[in-house]
Amino acid sequence: MRKRHLTGAATAAVAPAASAVLALPRTAGAADTAPVGFGAGTTGGGTATAVTVSTPDAFKAAVTGGSAKVVKVNGLISLSGQIDIGSNTTVLGIGSSSGFTGGGLRLKKVTNVVVRNLDLSRAVKVGAETAVHSRMGAQMLVGNNVFRGTAVAVTTSRDSDADGYANLRGNDLGGAATEISRTGTFTSPPYGYTAEPASGVVTSMTAGAGAGKI
Repeated sequence: MRKRHLTGAATAAVAPAASAVLALPRTAGAADTAPVGFGAGTTGGGTATAVTVSTPDAFKAAVTGGSAKVVKVNGLISLSGQIDIGSNTTVLGIGSSSGFTGGGLRLKKVTNVVVRNLDLSRAVKVGAETAVHSRMGAQMLVGNNVFRGTAVAVTTSRDSDADGYANLRGNDLGGAATEISRTGTFTSPPYGYTAEPASGVVTSMTAGAGAGKI
């Protein structure tokens, strides 16, 4: 099964009304020690005592609920579907080869979640082959990203009671389609950043991001 990637070193930002936020306002790098952009102030589990897990059942139990929690993943865990992550959670892979295969993590109607240093592969297909969704009237700007191995790069009209909005600029879609029903007015985040051209994103990401870089 092919891996599905969204690679972005410049901009993929969602307006504050959205229920989920993806913000990469600077060139991605392992040296970043705190969230930036709309993600600034995100603490995840904060200083909660860390729990180390190495099995699917232990991981699911550890990330459930809204209390503050830090969950360290030791080794490559095989999943058979999606695992829902609760609010106020940090998920951190140990070393350079810890993470998940055969499934994925879902952040739905939650806040304050940090996910770092994980090796993710062979994610299970859930519904359509899409990469980025804007739902329930959320305003989203997707800029200077590189998409590979996905049929639909950005959609505003699936899996939601109301369509979202999306403005796209400077992306390398890699042949993927887009389904943009509404563009909206969100064209500039309320913070400064320098967008790296999409042509340099893959090189920057592979050099400065990924498991084992923190």
